[in-house]
Amino acid sequence: MAPAPPRAAIAGVILAGGTSSRFGSNKALADYQGEPLITRAATILASLFDELLLVTNTPEVYRFLGWPMVGDLYRNAGPLAGLHAALATITAERAMVVACDMPNLNAALIRFLCDQGTEWDVVLPRLANGREPLHAVYSKRCLPVIERHLAMEQRKLWRLFADLKVREVGEEELLAVVPDLSPFHNINRPEDLAAVPPPGPLSLTAAQAVLRQQIIPTVAETVPLAAALGRIPVAPVRAPLAVPPFCQSTRDGFAVRSRDLRPASAKHPVCLAIRGEIAAGDTASHRLGRGETLRIMTGARLPIGADAVVPFEAVHEENGVLRLTAPLRRNSNLRPAGTDCRADQVLTRASQPLTPYDLARLATAGVTHLPVHARPRVGFLCTGSELATDAATLQPGQIISGNRPLLRALLQQGGAEPVDLGRAPDTVAALTAALTTAQSQGLSLCITTGGMGPGKYDLVQHTLTQLGGRFLYHSLKVRPGKATLAAMVGSLLVLALPGPPPAVHLLFHELIAPLIAQAQGKRQCLPRPIRATLTTPVQVRQGGVLHLKEAVLFPLAGSLHARLPRQGEAANAILHIPANRKTLPAGAVVTLHPLPR
Repeated sequence: MAPAPPRAAIAGVILAGGTSSRFGSNKALADYQGEPLITRAATILASLFDELLLVTNTPEVYRFLGWPMVGDLYRNAGPLAGLHAALATITAERAMVVACDMPNLNAALIRFLCDQGTEWDVVLPRLANGREPLHAVYSKRCLPVIERHLAMEQRKLWRLFADLKVREVGEEELLAVVPDLSPFHNINRPEDLAAVPPPGPLSLTAAQAVLRQQIIPTVAETVPLAAALGRIPVAPVRAPLAVPPFCQSTRDGFAVRSRDLRPASAKHPVCLAIRGEIAAGDTASHRLGRGETLRIMTGARLPIGADAVVPFEAVHEENGVLRLTAPLRRNSNLRPAGTDCRADQVLTRASQPLTPYDLARLATAGVTHLPVHARPRVGFLCTGSELATDAATLQPGQIISGNRPLLRALLQQGGAEPVDLGRAPDTVAALTAALTTAQSQGLSLCITTGGMGPGKYDLVQHTLTQLGGRFLYHSLKVRPGKATLAAMVGSLLVLALPGPPPAVHLLFHELIAPLIAQAQGKRQCLPRPIRATLTTPVQVRQGGVLHLKEAVLFPLAGSLHARLPRQGEAANAILHIPANRKTLPAGAVVTLHPLPR
C-alpha cells in the first residue's frame, strides 16, 4: 500500500454546495447503510488529513460533522465557486477535493493521487467517460486562474484545465491501485443510491488492500525491557551509554605503555615494575607511570596512561618485575570505549519486532524502558447453536468448538490481546448482543466464525445489515474463503469467516495476521512468498479461484521442496494454487507463504 501523504501538506475538502434538484432532497444527508451519505466522505478524509474543510452555503445543516466550514465567495457559480472558496481558505498548499455524494471513496486511491507530486496544478482521474474533477488534487496556484474564469463568468470546470498544468491519471493506473472504479460512483437520484452495487467477490490481494485501509496503528505505551520481547518500537531506540563505556582489556595480562617497549629485544629486554592488579569490575581509578605495569584481567578497565595489554603467556615475571623481549603495538588486546556502539547510536529501528538479541544489546547500552505500540485488542466470536463449550456441556447433536482455542492462540502468536466474546447461538438477538459488546469494549477488530452459508440459520450478514454495517466485501475469489465478508460497524471492523477450523487457520494468516502486524506499526505486514518444488502432485476439484492448502516446506538436496501434510502432521506453510490450475504435478514450482513458528 502506498504511504500516506504528509498530513499537514494537503487539506481534505468536501464540496456540499449543490442543489440536489434531481434527488429531490439534500442528497448529502440521504441515509446510506445507516448514516448520512456525507459522513462516508468525512470519515475517509479525516483519516488522511489534518486540515479539513467543508464548503457549503448552509453550514447549519452540517454542524453534526464538527468540521470547519466556508461558503462560496462567488454566488451561483457552481462547483468552480466551491473550489475557489476552498483554495482561498485552506492553509495547506494543496487540497484533495471530493464531492459529498460518493459512497465508495477509497483511501488508497486518494493517497495515490496525492503522491503524484507537487509540480502539477491539478491531478485528476481520467476515465473512459471523461474526467473526474470532483475527485482531484488542486494546488493553490490555481486560484488566480479560477478568479479570472469567474470574472469572465466562465463557470465550467473543464474549461479551467486548458490554462493549468494537469496530470491525468488513466484507468489502467487507477486499476493498479483499486480492484474496480466504484470509488467514482456518485449519486444524482434516489434510485442511484439504491442501485449502489455491493462490493463483488474480491481477489485475496484486493481484500488485503481493502482491509488494510481500515487499520490505524495502536497508541504507544512504555514497557520495561523485560516485557519487550516481540514488541514493536514506535521510534528508533538509541543507546543511552557507549558499549563498552570504557577501554577494556580483552586478555588476561599486563597493562603497559607501548612507547616503553619500543627498544625491547631478546638481547636488550625491557623491565617494568609491577605496581598492582586490576580485576574486572574494579571501579578504582588507576594510573600507569613510566616504566610501570599493572596486572589486568579480561574485561577490566585500562588504567590511565596505558595503551596496550601484553598477554600473560608472552612475558616473564620474576620478583615483581616484568621482562619483555619484543615491542608491542599501540591498542593491542584492547576494546576502546564505544566499540560495540556509541552513545546515542540507533540500536533498533522502528517497525521491527524486538528479538532476544535486541534485548541484550539494549540492556548493555543502559536501556531499561522503551515506547512500543500497544497490543491491539481483538475480539473473537464463535457462532452456531451446535457448539458446546466442553465435554461436560456436550448434548446430542452438538460439537465442541475448536475455533475458540485456535483463535486465542493465533491472536497471541500474532502479538494481539485476545478478547473472547464467547459463543452465540444462531439468532439475530444473540449475534447483535455479542457485536454490541465488542463495540462497547472499544475493540477495533472482531472475528466471527460460522453463520456464513446460504442456510436459514446463517445470520451473520443479516445481523451486520441490521446494525448498519458498511460492507467492504461479501465474498472472496478464494477457497476456502468464498463465504466470507468484511464490514465496518461504526469504528469496528468485523471479519466473518467460515466455521471449519482448517479454513479459519488459513484465512487468519492471509487476512487477519497482516492487520494485527500493521496495527502494531510493523513495516512488513503481508506474508513473504517463497518458491519451492512439489514432491507430490496436488489436485483441487474446482478451478477458477485461488485455492489455499496447508503444506509442509522442507529442504532437500540444497533446495526447497513442498508437499501436502500427512495425516496428523503439522503444516508450516500455505500453498497457493492459482485460479487457472486444477492440477499441480510433482516437480512443479509453486508459491507458498511460510507460517510463523
